[in-house]
Amino acid sequence: MDDKVTKPTIETVLERMSAMETRVNARFDEMETRVSARFDEVETRMSAGFGETAKRFDEVYRKFERIDSRLDRIDDRLDGLDQRLRRV
Repeated sequence: MDDKVTKPTIETVLERMSAMETRVNARFDEMETRVSARFDEVETRMSAGFGETAKRFDEVYRKFERIDSRLDRIDDRLDGLDQRLRRV
């Protein structure tokens, strides 16, 4: 049996460490890119959703303004009717 054990040289160990560091950095960069893209996507969806919600609230607000205007006219008519009834 051969008792000779081959040990890696320091250069080989350093090259492996460098390669591992490069792979880890590449993976972190890829993960950062994915996370950034997902956040951008979520932000875009939320902005679109908020825009639609704001439009709906504007429509509801306009409807309430019309109803309020109609109620004001009804109130004016009732005041006029009340004055006429008091004259009689």
